Amino acid sequence: MNRNRMYALLLAALFLFAAAPAMATWVQPQLPAVPVSVDQVLPTSLTAKPAANLLEEPISADVLAAMADPTGTPARVYVTAATITNYFNHLGVTAPAYQQKIPVFSLSGIGEASKDILVMYPLASDFIGAAVGNLRAVKVRGTSGGVQKTYSGVFASGDIADGKFAIISSDKKSVMTSAATLAAGNYIAFCITVSGDSYYNIGSGDVVIDPVFVYSTTAVVPVSGVTVTPAKKVVAAGTSTFSFTAVVSPDTATNKTVAWSSGSSSIAAVNSSTGLVTVPSGVAENSTATITATSASDSSKTGSGQVVVGTPVTAVSLDPTTATILVGGTVTLTPTVSPADATLKTVTWSSSNTSVATVNSSGVVTGVSAGTAVITATTDDGGSTHGKTASATITVTTAVGPEPAVPGFSDSELPSGVGVATSVSFPSSISASGLNADAAGIVGSTEENGTTYLRMLGTYIQDALAYRSGTMDKNIYIPLPVVKGYVTSSRNTGLFMTKLTYWSSFSSLIGKKAGEIALVKGVSTRASASKLFTFVDAASKFADGTFAFSKDGRTLMKADEKFVSGQTYYILYAIQDGGPYDANPSSLIVSDPCFVGLVTGTGSSGGCGVTGFTPAAVLLALPLLVLLRRR
Repeated sequence: MNRNRMYALLLAALFLFAAAPAMATWVQPQLPAVPVSVDQVLPTSLTAKPAANLLEEPISADVLAAMADPTGTPARVYVTAATITNYFNHLGVTAPAYQQKIPVFSLSGIGEASKDILVMYPLASDFIGAAVGNLRAVKVRGTSGGVQKTYSGVFASGDIADGKFAIISSDKKSVMTSAATLAAGNYIAFCITVSGDSYYNIGSGDVVIDPVFVYSTTAVVPVSGVTVTPAKKVVAAGTSTFSFTAVVSPDTATNKTVAWSSGSSSIAAVNSSTGLVTVPSGVAENSTATITATSASDSSKTGSGQVVVGTPVTAVSLDPTTATILVGGTVTLTPTVSPADATLKTVTWSSSNTSVATVNSSGVVTGVSAGTAVITATTDDGGSTHGKTASATITVTTAVGPEPAVPGFSDSELPSGVGVATSVSFPSSISASGLNADAAGIVGSTEENGTTYLRMLGTYIQDALAYRSGTMDKNIYIPLPVVKGYVTSSRNTGLFMTKLTYWSSFSSLIGKKAGEIALVKGVSTRASASKLFTFVDAASKFADGTFAFSKDGRTLMKADEKFVSGQTYYILYAIQDGGPYDANPSSLIVSDPCFVGLVTGTGSSGGCGVTGFTPAAVLLALPLLVLLRRR
């Protein structure tokens, strides 16, 4: 057997293995209009050459050296990786990431010499998406990079001849053009002359074809998956107003084209190219159809979405749109979907920062750590890419240490004219607090936990208690800091909150009921001018001169609920800029020294407005409050 016969047999064997399955078989060509010199019928026997029989053939030492040890089951022989590397080094280029190595094969039953034969083998799926014109086929004649022979690609059946190769359609009946894109099921066909001493000559009779490998001159990135968005979309009967979107992975895939199809065109037809959905008139509401996108380069890669016939969602809103909660606290967001008769009204919740706030499937937001997170509701009609959205900004505060706490209500949850005070701080001096002369006369600097605060003087508190003799215990009180904050002209009653359990003397309240506590405001140095706040147990009741207690800054305690050890508690109070509880009549500054106490009776001095008093007495000196109006 001559050397060319050996090359041809190795070439055919290389086709058999490549990246295709180890047991892949040779394919019968069925090409129309092939030149008469090309035999359209394969030899009667064309098989991969068993490795054990390879050395029986008269193969040159150079060619044998270019063949790797047999691999696979049954064992087959391929060109070595080193030989391929030598080839690209000889060209002075970097080897592509993938090469398809065709297994060595043998032929028999050729019958006559001086005859062209056509050998065809499945292309590997790694080439899917590549342009046909970018493929190259190399016939290996030894280990040196300079001795190899390159097949010439042709793109019409009439051009097939010795030393040529063509890419064949999946139906094995046509030659693909240079610009065509390789898809699943394509083949590569080689034409070899059975005579002479050319590089491609395989001789006659039982012969061995030299190793061959195939590669692409451009990087080929196969499709790994297809996802259709949205997962579900409501479309009205008699309309063509919506197109699905196919997301092909990876983003760098060579061919990202898809073809669209419908599982039920009578319910929802789809344009095969654009994904535009058309629902015929008269289709019953809640009818469904599955729309599928199939990768043009790999039909095994698909994605799908569902069409639901009905009334689409046009908008969604949230209530509240802003809220402040404590770490561990919660707020429930309520979505409203329009129109009211929308077919699919459910929403999916998400948080922009789950380390700050999380949200469950019911819209309940839970504070995780201090910071701000945006909670978004997205309608399931259309999903994350085509649905309607609404958002709420949630501020989470730790309210630990000396920092002022922030009530867990949004302004929309409070009565008209009442709003959460903003930019709340503890002034470091009387001048910074903005207090008037009278109010300044009843406060001083004191220290708690190593920090100095501006708080009501004990002498003033005793005077105020003496004025209310018989109604409040004068021996126990907790001085709290002066607080300064801002209000707006539309919501000029500011809601403030202070953490009671930060202060060491809070233990005085343990075992007492919330409804037994009184909040007293000092307007000036005259104790007789002090005023009582009114206890409330619901956010809807907040108004100028009201107060409440809470464990989380949002859920208010009932009058008969007792303070217990180990629990965190806050006091919330509302003061109107320029109102009767304002220590400074200025429209820009509100000064409000207050203290809290437990009454011992129902004395009338000062107009007590606290409900649920019992004969116990605990006193808390609440902060001087400064509100600044922002216009």
